[in-house]
Amino acid sequence: MSRSTSSNGADTYTKKLYFDPKADEPKGDGYWITDEELRDKLSNLVDVSENIDEVMHYSNPLYSWQVSNAMFHHAFIVFQTENWWWSIEKNNEGVTIQRSKKLESVRDMYRRVKRTTGITSLTDIILVKKSSGCTKIKELINYLWRKDYLNQEYGVLSYNCQHFADLIFKRIAESKNLQLDVYFDSAADQPSGTSGAGFITVDELLSRVHDLSSPDEILVKIEIYKAPINSWQMMDILMYHLFIVFQTNEGTYWSIERWPTRFTMQRAKNKVVLVSECERNTRPGNWFTPVRIYQSAHAKRMPLSAVMDFIWKKDKLNDVYDPISNNSKHFATSVYNQFQDGSRIK
Repeated sequence: MSRSTSSNGADTYTKKLYFDPKADEPKGDGYWITDEELRDKLSNLVDVSENIDEVMHYSNPLYSWQVSNAMFHHAFIVFQTENWWWSIEKNNEGVTIQRSKKLESVRDMYRRVKRTTGITSLTDIILVKKSSGCTKIKELINYLWRKDYLNQEYGVLSYNCQHFADLIFKRIAESKNLQLDVYFDSAADQPSGTSGAGFITVDELLSRVHDLSSPDEILVKIEIYKAPINSWQMMDILMYHLFIVFQTNEGTYWSIERWPTRFTMQRAKNKVVLVSECERNTRPGNWFTPVRIYQSAHAKRMPLSAVMDFIWKKDKLNDVYDPISNNSKHFATSVYNQFQDGSRIK
């Protein structure tokens, strides 16, 4: 449960992020940022490459007359990078991020107003728990966007400050223990060890793809390939795996596919490598059931980031894997239908 800890009395959830980049200075301009602007605008205002070194979970009372924080309290997160102290929290106004050279300016203040404290030491600003961090600012921004936290309506009993703080603390503190959802190979046609291939989180993938794709790189062709599940199959009518290959206007190819426990995304200049290999291993196939093209079309002229957004915004195509209703076929078909422009290539 939470309410605004400032004095403006706002009671309408804004669906925006308020960012104060210099909360320790007497005067400063804050920025209001929408979900659509989140990754680009916030990334231009901060050094997104900074590592989060430590994270702390705090609570403070909702009302000054309280004698305990036990039942009614506001929860917020403070974390430290090499150069800054930060806070992040959610209440009935929206999501707020503050940045300061001084811990006190983000721990003890909210939007330049002193946080509420009660009448006993039990209703002070209390450190609940802390941990070392293991993620970057950019990955945290991707996580906020991917989970749609700005658009997610505030609720007193659900999706409140405590719920939000718990999720953010877990994402920062336990990122080293998170399931690594994606195998990513940025140069699958180059010798092993030169592309940094391996398993990463979705939030890191979004950053890596963004960094590797130039602003002018757009999709021009999309294909679905069909591969047998096992090398001994004589037919691929019922048992088969589908994966997508995109071609861009810069002569680069990207493959993406879904498996029961992970996703695989690969990038290469040589499409043959993406078709014949997956995660540096030869795809199963034989004379009777070779890896072959299944569908092909011109692609909508969009950047590759649009594909990332379609798949992972609110985890749209990341529901629990089901071998019958939500498998590689469902995934590949959904992506193909979304990004083919309606003109098939024979």
